[in-house]
Parts: sequence; C-alpha cells; structure tokens
Amino acid sequence: SPSSSSSPISSPTTQTSQQLQNEVEKLHFELAESERKRIENVAQMESAHAVALTDLARRHLDDLNEERKRHEQATQAALEALKASLAVGYQAEMVNLKRSFESQLESKTRELAVQLEAARSLIVTRVREVEREGGNKGEERRGRRDGLTSHPISMKTHDDGVDDEYKKNDSKGIRNSNNTVSNSKMSKSASSDVSSAPSKMNKTVQAVLNALGFTSTYSNTNHDNGTSHHSLNHSNSNSNSNSNS
Repeated sequence: SPSSSSSPISSPTTQTSQQLQNEVEKLHFELAESERKRIENVAQMESAHAVALTDLARRHLDDLNEERKRHEQATQAALEALKASLAVGYQAEMVNLKRSFESQLESKTRELAVQLEAARSLIVTRVREVEREGGNKGEERRGRRDGLTSHPISMKTHDDGVDDEYKKNDSKGIRNSNNTVSNSKMSKSASSDVSSAPSKMNKTVQAVLNALGFTSTYSNTNHDNGTSHHSLNHSNSNSNSNSNS
C-alpha cells in the first residue's frame, strides 16, 4: 500500500536527524564544558598571579623595612660617633682653657707676689728710716737734756777753754739758774715728744700695712739707753702662698 511504502523511507531520516541533533547537543556541551574549563583555568592563573604579586609586594615591603632599620641604625651610630667626637673635642678644649687660665693665673700671681714683696720691702725700708730719724731725734733731745749735744757742728774752743756751743747755750739762758723752771718744762716736753713719737709712728705704719692687706703687728719701743727697737711680724697668707707658688 502507499502508506506502507512511505514509512520505511521516513524512518531512517528521522533517525538520522535525531542522531545529528544528539551530536550537535553533545558538541555544544563539550564546547560549553571546554569554555568553562578555560575560564576556570584563567581564573586560577589570575588568582595565582595575584598571589604572586601580593607575595612580591610583601617581600618588597619587608626589604624596605629592613632598609629603613639599617638606615636608622647607621644614623644612630653616626650620631653617637658625633656625640663622642664632640665630647672629646669639648674635653680637649676645656683642658686647653683650664691650662691657659692656670697659666695666666700663675703669671698674675707671680706678678702680684713681686709687687707685694716690693711694697713690703719699701714699707720695711721706710719704717727703718722713720725709726732711725726718731732715734736720732731722741738721742739729740736726751743729749740736750743732759747738758750734751749731738749737733753735727764741730766743737770749737777758745783760749778760755769754753766752747762756742756752751757759750751759745749760755747766752740763750739755758744754763742760767734763773731759767731752771723753763728748762725743766722744756725737758718734760722733749721727753713727752720722744715717748709719744713711737706710738704715733706705730699707728701710722699699722694703718699703711692694713691698707696694703697685711695682717701685721708693728711695734717700736724706746729703751732706757735711747736706742729704738722695732719688730714687724707678717702673717699674710696670700703673700706667703704667692711666694710659695
């Protein structure tokens, strides 16, 4: 029949189409699967690359930190070395300044010691001159009081055996019995002047010594024989220390 004759012809065609469709679907699936795997592979590669970049960045940061630490340590070491150098230079400068100051102080001390010694010698010389003048005046007054004379004018005698000085004194009335009271007053005045002269001189010399910074004790004593004795005791610690230095 016509229907039976057409059925065998369509059946192989349907089977072929089905097979082709299956093959196409299989190919699509394989393509999709291949694309998925490719995407997964790309993603994995990108992830690995990101991890590598992160690790590289971390290592670079660690290197930078190490470099910073090394720079800080080098800077600290340089600062310590600079401090030590400055300390050494400061100490050396201080030593030089100290030596210079001590040298100047020693020179000034020697100069002052020389000046003080010169002043002391001048004072002692002047004191001795004053004592000598006071002693000479005391001797002269004592000689006049006892009827003698220490005047430097030479004694001249005449044929009558009486010296000019005696006549001069007699003409003035010193040996006149009528002037006994005035002579006594003159002798007492001379004795008072002689006895008070050392005290006045002591005060004057002591004031000079005190003004010059000497802690000294000066005394001038007249003895019965008319001579003068003096003592000048020095206890100036500054002059002694300067002299010792």
